[in-house]
Order: sequence, then structure tokens, then C-alpha cells
Amino acid sequence: KIASEDNKAPVFADGGTATGNVEQYFDYTVDVAGLFDGVDDSWLSYSVSVNNGEYEPCGDSYTITPKTTDTVTLKFKAKDIFGAESEAYVLTLSVDAYEHWLPYAPRTTTRAT
Repeated sequence: KIASEDNKAPVFADGGTATGNVEQYFDYTVDVAGLFDGVDDSWLSYSVSVNNGEYEPCGDSYTITPKTTDTVTLKFKAKDIFGAESEAYVLTLSVDAYEHWLPYAPRTTTRAT
């Protein structure tokens, strides 16, 4: 077991920022566990902040489904079992408008007589 004074905070697996694109109303899934390395080989827990909101716990992956075309900023942090916390990994998503409209078909009702 690693003494807490020797503990090191988790680090980014690659970089610390990223960008992505997603279409409005479609899921975008992030492999949160793949964003971080626990330098002490300890178990990590993760949290996410959406558009600078409060950090909330999330699992090894996180899925968001944008309802608007506003840019989405996701910030992820990792914490090890000794409480050492990483810096925030920032993912900025550009959201494209949903443009796949189905042709309008009038609804018909059959009435029994």
C-alpha cells in the first residue's frame, strides 16, 4: 500500500484537451477511463462537469445527447483511492444541427361504423 504522502495524482493519458463533433439528438460517448493514467496503479473514480456546472460522479464512460446546437464543454477529473485528484481534461464538442427530416405524412384514423 502506498503511503498518502507518496501518492501522486492521476495524469492525462494523452494531452489534456480535445475537440469533437456530434449531431444534435445523437449520443456522444467518451471513454473516460482512457483519458487518465493512475501513476500509482491505484483504482480511479471519475467525475464530469457539463458546461462549467458542478462536478458529478460518472463511470468509466460518459454519454451525452445534445438537445441544442450550442457548443458543449465537458470537463473530466480522475481521483485515486487516496484522494489525489487530476487536473481537468477538457473536451469541447461542436454540435451540428439535426437535418434529417422525415417527409410529412398526414395521420389518418379509421373509424368503425
